[in-house]
Amino acid sequence: MHIKIEGQEGGKPMQNQTVYITKFALTEGIIRGTIQEKLRMHDDYTGEITIAYRVDSDRGNYLLDNDDFGYDPEEAVRKAGKMRDDEIRKLKNRIQELKLKQFSC
Repeated sequence: MHIKIEGQEGGKPMQNQTVYITKFALTEGIIRGTIQEKLRMHDDYTGEITIAYRVDSDRGNYLLDNDDFGYDPEEAVRKAGKMRDDEIRKLKNRIQELKLKQFSC
């Protein structure tokens, strides 16, 4: 796999940009972090190109997809709320499946 470091997206610098990490929002809450690098990774086997961001925070360092954070607090809160709602829906479906489950010997 080849990795190319890119420093800009859409003409604006990416380094040292504050972001709000939502990847762990349901377990750890929204984490404030700073983009250190944008990485363009090329998989030699599949030819697939993946963009990832190296983000540092006071809780650790992360390699994240663009879907794993928001650029402002409001965006992060919206993403986390959607994650919560999706998880509640999944759990309700699972509870319904369990209620309908029949047991026999």
